Amino acid sequence: MNRHPWQQGISLLVLTSLLSACASFGPERTPSTPLNAQQLALSEDTSQAPQAGWWRQLHDDQLNALIDQALAHSPSLKLAADRLGEARAAVGLNESTLGPQVNLNAVKDRQLYSVNGLFPPPIGGNYYNSYTLSLNAAWELDFWGKNRARVKAALGQARAAAYEGQQAQLALTQAVIGQYTALQREFAQIRVNQSRIQLAQTRLLLMRARVSAGLLSADNLHTVEQGIAGLQAQNAGIQGDIQRTRHALAALTGQNPSALDNLTPHALGDAPSVNEARLTADLLGRRPDIASQREQVASMEENIKVARAQFYPDVSISGLIGLNSLEYGKLFQSNSKIVDFQPAISLPIFHSGQLRANLRVEQARYDQAVDSYNQAVLNGLKEAADALTGQQQANTQLADSRRGFDASRKLANAMLLRLKAGMVGKLEVLDSQDNQLAEEGAHLDAQAAARLAWANLNTAMGGGMTANPATR
Repeated sequence: MNRHPWQQGISLLVLTSLLSACASFGPERTPSTPLNAQQLALSEDTSQAPQAGWWRQLHDDQLNALIDQALAHSPSLKLAADRLGEARAAVGLNESTLGPQVNLNAVKDRQLYSVNGLFPPPIGGNYYNSYTLSLNAAWELDFWGKNRARVKAALGQARAAAYEGQQAQLALTQAVIGQYTALQREFAQIRVNQSRIQLAQTRLLLMRARVSAGLLSADNLHTVEQGIAGLQAQNAGIQGDIQRTRHALAALTGQNPSALDNLTPHALGDAPSVNEARLTADLLGRRPDIASQREQVASMEENIKVARAQFYPDVSISGLIGLNSLEYGKLFQSNSKIVDFQPAISLPIFHSGQLRANLRVEQARYDQAVDSYNQAVLNGLKEAADALTGQQQANTQLADSRRGFDASRKLANAMLLRLKAGMVGKLEVLDSQDNQLAEEGAHLDAQAAARLAWANLNTAMGGGMTANPATR
């Protein structure tokens, strides 16, 4: 009894599938396991996450403009965007394998036929032209999910690249805030030092008058002169720091070093208040560096599926329909038609251990991705814990410095009243005013530290990450 061709094809497919089912993946192994919230003893409660554009809470238009400029023109972000573009293109490339491939071919062939070949003389021993116009199609039937797994792996890589881009944006934003805050502090310290220099110069004039009146030894002038020189040297150093900070901001915003030479920052103020933050399980899902590593794990898991599918037969269908003639003038006649249909099955039988080795490679890469993810989780939790500690410490120091500054201001005001009452001299008033300025300088340092701690906390808590970024 004769079978139809399609019946023979199905029989062959069943036979090769049975044969491939006997193929062994090798000894079983225990893969690495990603850390989870339970293992880390993290609370399942949720804590308030930073919002996108969190730095705008500082209400500093100049800082906002610098960050916008950095996000738009930084070469490091352009590099991250280029990597994302490559990853997205790879998704499309892998998706193309899920459907049929169709080509239009036009061929002119001039061939010398062998005398001893398939065609005897007079064809053999002579040259003949052959003209072919055909539409060729091929389709690999993804029975075992190999190509679908490749698409998912590529999507995982694209999502990982997108999260890496968000992490680069977050790091760049934090760096701009850090440099701008440093610039604010440097300008404020120059102002405080200049006020202290003016007080010291007033003190020096009073003391010189006393020396001239024989009421004070001239040796006392040297201490004041030394103090003035020291403050002037500090200001000179700070001026150099200001230029370097401007250069750093210019580099971060994608400009030449002198582009911000005239930048004068707004006055330094207190950082916004922060609700009590805690280390909770949702932190693992809102840090872009951890999310990127998680997508890498998912991608490597799909690559293992690809490696396993290679143990099974490849099933494909190809064919063509077209025209063929030895004479161009007859090419488009109806009897020049050609049709070809080729179902094919390729069964891996013996590859000298190649398939098992490839599977082991992908399994090892998966383990590496899991270990990298676990390390990213631990690093992220440490950074968040450090940021919480830093925020609390900075707030405590800021409160202490504010009390000290307020006390020095009250003392200076009291000394002015005593001066008017004739209870103290001018030098004592100048001492209290200089002490007030010194406390103001310490308070400015505490303000800058608190702002940096606030920015660091927002960064460590995810910085307003966009979940499920576009990968196409």
